[in-house]
Amino acid sequence: MSVEEFGVTDEKSMTTLFPKDMMTYGLGTEIIIEVLSRRSAKVRPVTRDRLAAILVSAVCPFFPDAMVECLILPFREEDGFFHLAGTRS
Repeated sequence: MSVEEFGVTDEKSMTTLFPKDMMTYGLGTEIIIEVLSRRSAKVRPVTRDRLAAILVSAVCPFFPDAMVECLILPFREEDGFFHLAGTRS
């Protein structure tokens, strides 16, 4: 998978947080993938749609009974952000 407009060149260039245990215990029938990116506002909608489709296609085979959606959202520090290193970047 590569969507260079977002700086995604392979699986090592992104962080994935997924509570797989929830699906094992039947607690999730919907999976919503949220992508927060500083670049999303600068990227064309067709590219955002392409990234969303790639991510949904990657997840669906592992959870065929789940409804999978993907949202590509702009990351905005003014919406709330904290880092242990200190002040905002």
